Amino acid sequence: MKTQEIIEQVNEAIKKVFERIPSGFKEYIYEQALCYELEKRNIKFHKQKRLPFYYEGQYLCSYVPDLLIPTKDGDYVLELKHKEKLRNADAIQLKRYLFNMNQSDGSLVNFQTRTILDYELVNKKELPNINQPRISEKAQQIIDAIKIVQDASDEPATVWIGQTKITKITNLNDSTVKTCLRKLADQDVLTYEKGKGYQINEYNSEVF
Repeated sequence: MKTQEIIEQVNEAIKKVFERIPSGFKEYIYEQALCYELEKRNIKFHKQKRLPFYYEGQYLCSYVPDLLIPTKDGDYVLELKHKEKLRNADAIQLKRYLFNMNQSDGSLVNFQTRTILDYELVNKKELPNINQPRISEKAQQIIDAIKIVQDASDEPATVWIGQTKITKITNLNDSTVKTCLRKLADQDVLTYEKGKGYQINEYNSEVF
């Protein structure tokens, strides 16, 4: 069976679980229910199958996608979540699985928000960035200021910038900076650590 046909049937199975089990349960409950629905449709799958990761022919480690579904076009990857919203980190996780497997199709499923995101990758090294936050002009000024400081360092991962320094660099007022920083942290654009300050989230370092 071709991948698109599989995706349609899998989506039907997922929606059936959406209908029958409300949000609030543990992720494995939805996984078990979905496996049951897949079996009813005679769809073969591998659950929590450990896969090797090789670099230049050498084994480095292993990883475990939630579900692998064989098709004529290769394995279809299904990652299951139960969270308030899907984040860039979830898309990156799926991207890594697809890249290593040299596959082009996968889906992210969020049982809390009843969301199914299907991906067909033309370029196997790229995955569309989901839930990319809208950034205001002032918030972008703050991001640019942090990037400038981090880029000037030989070890940007060790550079944390406090609110006072950000205010000084951007010439924005304290209230605006504080509000923007809070929103950027809530959107996972920035990472905050008490006593250190702010950094650009590693998952978004290539986006902004």
